[in-house]
Amino acid sequence: MTDDASLLPAPKVRSQGEKTGSTGRRARGKMRFAVRSVLLAFAVVVGVACYITLTEHETGEHVASVSWLPEEATDVTYSRSYGLTEAEFRIPEPAFLAWARKRGWDLKPIEHAITVPTAFGLTSHNPAVALARAPANVQDQLQEAYQDWLSKAEVRVHDGWQAEYRQDNGGGYRVVYARKTGRAHYRTSPR
Repeated sequence: MTDDASLLPAPKVRSQGEKTGSTGRRARGKMRFAVRSVLLAFAVVVGVACYITLTEHETGEHVASVSWLPEEATDVTYSRSYGLTEAEFRIPEPAFLAWARKRGWDLKPIEHAITVPTAFGLTSHNPAVALARAPANVQDQLQEAYQDWLSKAEVRVHDGWQAEYRQDNGGGYRVVYARKTGRAHYRTSPR
C-alpha cells in the first residue's frame, strides 16, 4: 500500500534571493498598471488622430486657386476630405493636358455626351432628403426644388477629355475637361 502523504505534491522550496509575500506581487502589479496606462494613452492618441484625419472636411467656393491643383487652375470650387476630393475649376486646355500627362492619366476624347457633377452639387444642400421625409401636401413644391437643384448639380459634356480609373476597393479617380466652358471636373478617392 502507498502512504497518503506520498501522493501530495512536495512543498516548494524558496531560494534565499526569491522575494516572498506581497512585496513581489505589489511590484508586478505596479508594472502591469504602468504598461496598461501607457497602452491606453497610446490608444487614445491614435484614436483622436484618426478621428481628426478621417472626419476633417474642407470646402471652398470660387476660390482663386489651391495648392493641390495646377497653378493655372482658377475659380476653384471644391469639397475635400480624407476619403473623397472633388473639384471643379477653370483651366486652359494646354495646362489641363500637361497636368494629365504629369499625373499619368490615360485621357480619351469624349465621343458621346456624358453627365458630370458640378461644383454646385458639391457644396449645396441636396433637397432630396427633405423630399423623402416630407408630407404629401408639400412634396410637389419640394419636387420642383429638387429638379431645380438637379439641373444645377449636373452638366452634360459633349466635347473635351476624360480619364477614369477604378481600384478594386472602390477608390480611383475621374477627371473630365469640358472644352466649351474651359472647366475641369476632378474626383478622387484613396479608399
